[in-house]
Amino acid sequence: MELIFYFFVALNVVMIFSGNRKIRYGLAGAVVAAILLYLLPQHLIRGPRIALLCGGLCFLAIALTDPLENLLRKLRGFANGHP
Repeated sequence: MELIFYFFVALNVVMIFSGNRKIRYGLAGAVVAAILLYLLPQHLIRGPRIALLCGGLCFLAIALTDPLENLLRKLRGFANGHP
């Protein structure tokens, strides 16, 4: 389980520096596939749940990146006095 955590963190760091959204989604899919390949033979119930959790968090973070950046830009403009 610790190996999965480090793999998840390492690929998320790579996703931070990747500017392309398709690459980010591909890496998130790779995380899900790797977790399933690693856990399914020994943990038939735990494997899909952990893969869903890790993949869901990655996909949600990627999907919310642009809307949150736009919201922060608007709030920064209001704070600086530019309506």
